[in-house]
Amino acid sequence: LGAIAIYSRHWTLKKIEPEKILHVEMRSPEKFTLVWKQGAQVVNSIEVPRKDDVKTDSHNKKLVRYPDLAAKIADEWKNTGSHRDPSDKKLDQAVLHTDNETQYVYIVGVIDAIYNTHRKLTLPSGKTDDVPAFNVTFAVN
Repeated sequence: LGAIAIYSRHWTLKKIEPEKILHVEMRSPEKFTLVWKQGAQVVNSIEVPRKDDVKTDSHNKKLVRYPDLAAKIADEWKNTGSHRDPSDKKLDQAVLHTDNETQYVYIVGVIDAIYNTHRKLTLPSGKTDDVPAFNVTFAVN
């Protein structure tokens, strides 16, 4: 009979934690709800009163801004965001949740509020620049 060789390998499994994602709920006409989730786990949740700052531009188009929401998102990112180091090329993720009835101009106002938070990023040239801290995606239901 021939010899049988048995090889043993030791695998080290490293648990990879899911990224924290900021969910911005705008279904309520009275408030926004900011929810940081890591996978299915809620890390933090806060409500922000909804104040639609509606103006008309020089072309008679409606513009909506949410300065209070923008300020609260910036605070939340400073406390909970994952990608703050200038050498980190990744952006934090934000998901905007709305219903099917929300007008586009209000959605753009919230996206602008999310993009208002900036961070330093070291570019390939070695120069550091301010960029939005979040990559925004959109969910409707």
